[in-house]
Amino acid sequence: MNVPENECRDRHVPKEIKLLKRWQGGQVVLWSYSVGHKMMTLCVSCPGKTGSLLVCCGDTHSYRGPIEWNDSKLQLEELAVKSYGEPLYRLSDSSVDFEMIGPVFYVDVRPDIDREIYEGASG
Repeated sequence: MNVPENECRDRHVPKEIKLLKRWQGGQVVLWSYSVGHKMMTLCVSCPGKTGSLLVCCGDTHSYRGPIEWNDSKLQLEELAVKSYGEPLYRLSDSSVDFEMIGPVFYVDVRPDIDREIYEGASG
């Protein structure tokens, strides 16, 4: 998913937090990583929900944890430290010791990405 950097920075974190709360308990998988932009994308799917929640971190500073897990409890928070004058954010799930840090987060529901259908077609 190509998201312009300025679009990401203009988004408000409360919107992202609200979406993350709606998808609590879902299955998370590391969906993609773009080396050039250090863009890391997680895909969250929940039984009974159409589509998936994509969580993108632009200019990813660090990633720690598994690449796939169930029963997610993702939380997003602004950190006190800054990177080149820009705020840094931490996406975390303490139940699996997951943490991703970066200055840009974008969260969006994508009805066109259904992980169960995608995985069924590939296997």
